[in-house]
Amino acid sequence: MSRTNTASETSSVSGQTAISSFPRQGQELAYRGYAVEDLAREASFEETTYLLLYGSLPTTGLLKDYQRRLGHMRALPEALRRGLELVPAATPGLDVIRSAVSILGALEPEGGAVPQQVADRLLTAIPGMAIYWHAYHTRGERIEPRTDNASAAAHVLQLVHGKAPAELERRALETTLILLAEEDRDPATLACRVAASAGADFFGAITAGVCALAGSAHGSAIASAIATVEEFEGPADGEQAILAAAAHGERVPGFDHPGRDAPDPRCEILKPWAKRLGEEADGKDHLLPIAERIEAAMTREHGCHPSVAFYASLVLDFLGIPRPLALPMLAFARNAGWAAHVLEQRGEESVIVPDFTYGGPPRAAYSPLAERG
Repeated sequence: MSRTNTASETSSVSGQTAISSFPRQGQELAYRGYAVEDLAREASFEETTYLLLYGSLPTTGLLKDYQRRLGHMRALPEALRRGLELVPAATPGLDVIRSAVSILGALEPEGGAVPQQVADRLLTAIPGMAIYWHAYHTRGERIEPRTDNASAAAHVLQLVHGKAPAELERRALETTLILLAEEDRDPATLACRVAASAGADFFGAITAGVCALAGSAHGSAIASAIATVEEFEGPADGEQAILAAAAHGERVPGFDHPGRDAPDPRCEILKPWAKRLGEEADGKDHLLPIAERIEAAMTREHGCHPSVAFYASLVLDFLGIPRPLALPMLAFARNAGWAAHVLEQRGEESVIVPDFTYGGPPRAAYSPLAERG
């Protein structure tokens, strides 16, 4: 891998991957060669996860076995639950996940385990960690982080709402998770690969990704975009305010992803889901037109395109996912892609190191302390 400066505020690390391709330089949006549009329309999140981690789509029998195995992995150790209860209620959601993943790594060390199965364990544990912590601190409930749902999307919605979801809700979340599962220009993915290249265990590498995702310049859009859209009474109001903010150099949530120089087709997939859910959610149906007007204005005036997190923020909110859980839901979905990158990086058997150019002061003569006064 090599480092290349691409702008005054960003830089990139280049290399090859067999995991995903994104719409840049003539490539299509695909996971391991399969168009993401097809996966979002036809596949389950478990099929997509299996594809990312194991390299191929599962057969019917393999998928059933995989879903059964994931279902059996959802329990959280009692020591981890006690730890989650000690984490303050005001803690940002990704900080909760960062600490919980580290604790789980201490309780269930990777050792000689099959790496993909460690990835599967994290995939099943992360939503339970976040929802258990939130339920305990908001309702005083020690929920059981297991359900009988084969679908991870249904499992999450049932944990959040305490009842089985409608099919529209389940499929909307499943589609969102599929679209969030991988990102090529993602600092968190790079953090996972750097840690993996240095020999970190799986839990350490994923923790590195969570820490990067928690950075204010990275994953915050999925939690903040909906709040930004809600500030405005209508599309015209939103367009005027957002353009004024952008003109003053303020960051617009969802439009500050590095390297976003082309439209993200995942946004077009999510818009119909946001429309259908918004129409069924009380007082939400006016928000999608505002979001679309903001997108049109930012594209027209600044050449900026939204990231998938911009519209995913609306979908999660319309599904009733509590806002403190929005970023943990992104970490849950993205864990599939992170784990695939950790596995791929381990296979390369190379260490990613920095290659900085010195830009400090010129060489200076040392003067003894007594002469410096």
